Amino acid sequence: MVTRPTSKSEIKRRSGETQVAATRQGIVDASERLFLERGLEHTTMADIARAAGITTVTLYRYFPGRDPIAFEVAARKMRAIAAAPRVDDRRLTLAAVRQIAFGLIDHFDELRDAYRYMGMFDHLYGDRYPNEALATWYKDLVFSLEWGGVSLRKAGRAPALREQIIVTLNTVLCFLEKMAARGALLSREQGISLDAQLRHFRGMIAATLDRLE
Repeated sequence: MVTRPTSKSEIKRRSGETQVAATRQGIVDASERLFLERGLEHTTMADIARAAGITTVTLYRYFPGRDPIAFEVAARKMRAIAAAPRVDDRRLTLAAVRQIAFGLIDHFDELRDAYRYMGMFDHLYGDRYPNEALATWYKDLVFSLEWGGVSLRKAGRAPALREQIIVTLNTVLCFLEKMAARGALLSREQGISLDAQLRHFRGMIAATLDRLE
C-alpha cells in the first residue's frame, strides 16, 4: 500500500485544529482554577481571559459566556468522581452500589476539589439551567456516566429498588459536597473531626444498603 505524503494544506489544517483544542483546554484549565479560588459567581469573563493569557475578544470566540465554561468544568469533575470507585461486578447489583458509595467516600481527600466545585455548581444552577441546549448536553453526559464501570441507566433492577439506589448515591454526593465546602468549619463548630464524620456517614450508608438486601 502506497502512503501519500501529507499535503501542506492538510498539515496546516491539523495544526490549526490542534491549536484550537489547546487554547480551549487552556481556557477550561484557567477557569477551573479561578472557580475554585474565587467561586463561580465571583469570576468574570475578563478574569478568565487574563488567567488564560488571551484577550477577552479571543475568549468570546471560544465560549459565548461563563455558563458553558462552568458546565465544561462540571463535566470534567463529574467524570473524575464517577471514575474513582473500583467495582468488581459491572452489573447494577447492591454489592456494586456498595463499592460505588464507599469508593466515593474513601476517595474524598483526592476528590475534595471536585466535590467542592460541584457544590458551587449545584448552588448556582440548582433550580435552573441557563438554556435548553446546555441542559440537554449536561443531562446526557450525567446519564452516560459509568460509576466505577457501572451504568445506572442500563439497570435491570426493579424500578423501586433502582430508585432507592439512585437516591442513596445522590445522598452520598450531597453529603460529600457539603463536607468539601464546610467540613473543616463544621468540625470546629461541632467538635467532630472530618475523618470521624466521614466514618460515621460511611456506617450510615452501609446500614441503609443492608436494609435493601
